[in-house]
Amino acid sequence: MRFVILTCVLHVFSMTYAHSSERLSVGVIDDTVGWIGVEEGQLTGDLSKPYHCVFDHSGLEIEAISVSLNRGLVELELGRLDIVLPIARTSQRDEKADFAGPMYSAGFSIVSLRSLQLDAAFAETPRLRYGIVLGFVGKQFIPESAGRVEEVSDWSQLVEMLKLQRIDVAVMPSGMAKRFLDSEREVLSAWEVGVIPVSLYMSKKLRDTDVQRALMLAIQRCKIEEAINTEFVGVDSHSPSSM
Repeated sequence: MRFVILTCVLHVFSMTYAHSSERLSVGVIDDTVGWIGVEEGQLTGDLSKPYHCVFDHSGLEIEAISVSLNRGLVELELGRLDIVLPIARTSQRDEKADFAGPMYSAGFSIVSLRSLQLDAAFAETPRLRYGIVLGFVGKQFIPESAGRVEEVSDWSQLVEMLKLQRIDVAVMPSGMAKRFLDSEREVLSAWEVGVIPVSLYMSKKLRDTDVQRALMLAIQRCKIEEAINTEFVGVDSHSPSSM
């Protein structure tokens, strides 16, 4: 019965916006290693499928552009972007924009290219040199005992810094670490440190509007309908509500 009501509500929103010429501006984070991208203003890639589901069910038209994580968050806070995706939830981001509800969950890992025994005790090793992408949510997994934290602009730089031993470990999404590092000849050690819900953030200018309600209802529908390839992207789409 719940799904019938939800479907009817979504249909009403879809009818409301299907004939609207106004498109939502969507910033797509450009450092996702090809999982999701933009082509002619539309979403592409395997990870775009659940987001297509959301926009299809909400009846909303979009115009997507590629942005860095930092730029996307700034433009979202200023209201120059309506939506940023894919993005994990944090309390700091909640202050700048509205999280639309979890669609799936992503694991995050500490990794090294050396034969190190990575675990909670190792992570607390004093003076350990950490690497991370600027603005990445995984920074919350770096302990206060870290000797130095190097912030870089993209994931490939982290891999090079590991290979050159300029850092001891890096924090990455688990699926990304696997894809980046499986081909390396050096020994890979990894330890998963946490799981965070992932979805999209909406500009506060959409708060309490029919657009926001349509998006949030569609996400409730699509997190059930869409199963993400967990082997490919390292996420679990079946347990978003456990976070």
